[in-house]
Amino acid sequence: MSAARPSMQMTDTAIEGNGPSPGTGELHSSLLNEFVLTRYTGLFVAGIVLYLMHRFGQNLLLWLLLGFAWCYELTVLEFRVADHATTSPGEGQPSWVVCTAVITVCLGLLTLAGVGRLAGLQWRWLVTAGGVTYPSYLVHQSIGIPLAKGLIQAATVKRG
Repeated sequence: MSAARPSMQMTDTAIEGNGPSPGTGELHSSLLNEFVLTRYTGLFVAGIVLYLMHRFGQNLLLWLLLGFAWCYELTVLEFRVADHATTSPGEGQPSWVVCTAVITVCLGLLTLAGVGRLAGLQWRWLVTAGGVTYPSYLVHQSIGIPLAKGLIQAATVKRG
């Protein structure tokens, strides 16, 4: 049984004014959308919610906010994949279901680390690993996406 999901591709109606124009996102303003980064809002909110759960304890409101953040992230996932995926001519975009599974597993691991069974890990090397990898986290998108696209294109050229 395959999971079907409606496509979120921009159509001519978006250009005619019946929806957001391509590239403007949810805020209908390219500048404001770049400043607010609406495609990453769900991940940001999820991180804040998990921090609040870790710091002040869990409650129903925080779990609902985490669920809504996850749902929001799934609604913009196709746009994010389209922004970052590098495919050869004739290949389709990565499956929404696979991307959803990856996001869900990552969020699940983050939840386990923040408020679940992994929260109690106190291995000394984790502090060192965090200190070493945090600077990379700060610039991972600026460096990682172009690097990944270049590696994928180089691998595709070598195969072809």
